[in-house]
Amino acid sequence: MPSAPPVMAVTRPCKRIRLPSFGSGLVYGRRHDRSSRRGDQSMRPLISTGLWRWIEENRASFEPPVGNKVLWEDSQFTAMVIRGPNRRRDFHDDPSDEIFYMLRGDMTLEYIDEGARRQTAIIREGEMLLVPAHTPHSPHRPPDTWGLVVEIKRGAADEESLLWYCESCHAELHRLTLSAMDIERDLRAAIEAFDASVELRTCRKCHHIQSDQAPLPEPPP
Repeated sequence: MPSAPPVMAVTRPCKRIRLPSFGSGLVYGRRHDRSSRRGDQSMRPLISTGLWRWIEENRASFEPPVGNKVLWEDSQFTAMVIRGPNRRRDFHDDPSDEIFYMLRGDMTLEYIDEGARRQTAIIREGEMLLVPAHTPHSPHRPPDTWGLVVEIKRGAADEESLLWYCESCHAELHRLTLSAMDIERDLRAAIEAFDASVELRTCRKCHHIQSDQAPLPEPPP
């Protein structure tokens, strides 16, 4: 079996569960920690709104290659809606768990297991999946799909990585490590930089050259 680069051990397997259909209400409010909330009387009322209405109001933001937008900026979480297709072949190594939920359509999540092997998980519409921290994963979203991803917002000292592997021999091609990555800005720039560089797309082990654009994801079987 082709060798693959070592990765950090996965302590829990990726699991998916199905949730009942719901109206996708969002609650808006300002974050307060326990130490300051008692003396702060200016907390805004918690007001819910429809998720699909929010998507329609921000539809112009959902453009390839990533096609995502963060819901709340002032939160301890990064919750984002992502529209397919996304044309990605990078693997994201996140220092915290990530939650994937499919709002519409089905997607494929490729990941590297604790034995450094490529595996595939399918997330159907209405299902959610937990990706444990430091599990390199690559989401493949077909056209006309919509998903929600929730992760913990990183601090200035927290690092996460993007990795690319050879399509032929599975050797590591490129690794980019960032601190406090801006998912809307930095991820898009990293993907575009890799696709534009023949040097980065050329495998030093088997000399295979990847195409200058990831293929359009197809719906899973």
